[in-house]
Amino acid sequence: MRRIMFFAIAVLFMLFPLTGTRGQETKSQDVKPTEQETKTQDVESTKIKDDREIRTLSGHSNPVWSVAFSPDGSKLASGSDDKTIKIWSVSDGSEIRTLSGHSSFVHSVAFSPDGTKLASGSADKTIKIWSVEGL
Repeated sequence: MRRIMFFAIAVLFMLFPLTGTRGQETKSQDVKPTEQETKTQDVESTKIKDDREIRTLSGHSNPVWSVAFSPDGSKLASGSDDKTIKIWSVSDGSEIRTLSGHSSFVHSVAFSPDGTKLASGSADKTIKIWSVEGL
């Protein structure tokens, strides 16, 4: 369970960096930010203040090695040593589905850009592509 929390935290830090300056250049003092830049800065300030855990997802029987958010952010996929992939609802933390088929632990999971497929890589030397449309 500690590993899933570690990976979830790592993913959250990638999505919500602690500072709002990543990739932004500093501006000279005499240039006013645009309205869009002001809105972006406000959102980033909110992210900095909101550093609490949102939820813990439990359900795998062995360590979790990989997690991935769906492109729309509504689902999370996790791959585990228990040879399964679980699909979770981000909004309420419920398990939507368990995908079984690998004969060894699952090292990686990734959604397709349109969110209709999920790829999983395993120590069984296979990559499986799953249909997750409509979940």
